[in-house]
Amino acid sequence: MGKHRGYHYEHLFSKKWTAIKNWHTAMRFAHLLNVLILSRVALWATFIRLGLPGSIRWLHDCGAGRWLDPAHLAHLRHSRPQLRLMG
Repeated sequence: MGKHRGYHYEHLFSKKWTAIKNWHTAMRFAHLLNVLILSRVALWATFIRLGLPGSIRWLHDCGAGRWLDPAHLAHLRHSRPQLRLMG
């Protein structure tokens, strides 16, 4: 995988902070659409199995991070990180 994942995503310079935040939001949304399009074969089977309302609920749950374990995240937040260099 190349740098910037092929988006040529450079630093944005603007005098208005809202413009910068909107630019980053638009780029994240573009990345989300790209990931969904690239994984359309796997997603199509899910859409067929769950139907449209179930698929929308499933995508919402994935985006909301409901599959993350809050206890594990709290443990990670309070533990010391380790950097391991593999040769």
